[in-house]
Amino acid sequence: MLQGSKNEPFYRHIRNMMTKAGVPIESSKGEAHIGQHEINLKYGDALTSADRHILLKHGMKEMAIQQDYALTFMAKPHHDWTGSSGHIHLSLSDESGNTNYFYDEHETNGMSETMQHFLAGILAYTKDFSLFYAPYVNSYKRFVPDSWAPTNIVWSKDNRSSGYRIVGEGKGMRIENRIPGADFNPYLAYSAMLGAGLKGLEQKLPLSKEHIGNAYQSEEVPRIPATLYEAIDCWKNSTVVHEVLGEDVTLHYLHTAVVEQEQHNRYVSEFEIKRNFEQC
Repeated sequence: MLQGSKNEPFYRHIRNMMTKAGVPIESSKGEAHIGQHEINLKYGDALTSADRHILLKHGMKEMAIQQDYALTFMAKPHHDWTGSSGHIHLSLSDESGNTNYFYDEHETNGMSETMQHFLAGILAYTKDFSLFYAPYVNSYKRFVPDSWAPTNIVWSKDNRSSGYRIVGEGKGMRIENRIPGADFNPYLAYSAMLGAGLKGLEQKLPLSKEHIGNAYQSEEVPRIPATLYEAIDCWKNSTVVHEVLGEDVTLHYLHTAVVEQEQHNRYVSEFEIKRNFEQC
């Protein structure tokens, strides 16, 4: 209960400076682990939101350096710590912002037909685009059962154990993607969600039934890739990724992921040394 107060002088400095820099912060609070903090940015269009996301991360790191702190956006900074998430909230509206195409009061849960097809596309192609939600080897160490991170590709109404949570109503009806960690690139992750959702609309994909109960305990549902290796295979074998991003972008980020995995494979970790070298 005291961690938020303990670090408040630094957090307040971040909120004040980022607000002055044009990055509006709606709220912030202490999170599960020591030194872990949650910051919620005001919503905006996709490009504006991505710009704010990057400015926030860069600005926070600069402010931390100036005050002799170390700050990271790793998905899993330490095996004993709770992972750090990067939740994405998404809705579709007209240009005026007055009409939310995701809401229909006559439909079940208020989810319009547009939202149902859009969400169905996101669900169907989550594995295909997982490199944009979890880009590093470390990213996949956050996906632990019964943690704050989801492990299954299901949707629920206000259920934090599911990969996708439906929240809000009326103008506020939206999809919350709980899969990305704090390490994701917003430009890429937003592109993945929009591309997959639009494919769902184009193909009029039917939405699966809402998951009821603890999603961690479900066995007969699709799972988030467990490793970067698996995510690379999903990406490489996906026709949708090619259709949405084009060949050049697809091959570029495939190469990026392969290099990341190869670099990791060459490194001998402290865990391996302690486990296998008896003199340590």
